[in-house]
Amino acid sequence: MACKEKFTVEIQKLAVKGGRLKEKLVVRVVLGYKEVLRTKEKAVAVVVDNDNFQSVLLVEAWSVVDTAALSKEVISRVGKVISSENAKVASKGKSLTWHTRSLKVSFDVHTVVKEVEDSGKLPKVLPTIALGDISMLTNTCLVSVIAAIHEAGTMTEPEVSPGMKKPVTNLRISLHDKACLQHSGDQSLPVA
Repeated sequence: MACKEKFTVEIQKLAVKGGRLKEKLVVRVVLGYKEVLRTKEKAVAVVVDNDNFQSVLLVEAWSVVDTAALSKEVISRVGKVISSENAKVASKGKSLTWHTRSLKVSFDVHTVVKEVEDSGKLPKVLPTIALGDISMLTNTCLVSVIAAIHEAGTMTEPEVSPGMKKPVTNLRISLHDKACLQHSGDQSLPVA
């Protein structure tokens, strides 16, 4: 007996329901990285299926096995279009999600990912926000801005807690028509 093709759902129509998605997501992977929080490593990917803030989704994995699977199945495909089935949509919890999104995908080894043909319809970059609009956001979140780096600083490692240092680099940047600003950036996060 032939299996039915799963219905494709758009990111902006996702909601936290219990369990796994019955639909599939068709998205472009635009960003992927790993970060270490205390002693635990997590993997993160950012995917998009339309050119608006509600169409950006954070995909996150915490366990060693799930982090390895996310790296292999999703992060290795940055710039590519993938379909994802059996995904687990969850509340954002303490995670920093994109713009004002209150949900994320908790990736695990049961999430099925396949690379699919690129029709050219999905955006290749994240939607950006104007610098002035960032101050109007009511919650802590990830955003994408376009900036020009004027001068790279040297890396320092300030102590962020007793016995724990974090590499930081200061940059002088311009955002759109704004004058040069001083920005302190964490080297562990990529510039999108």
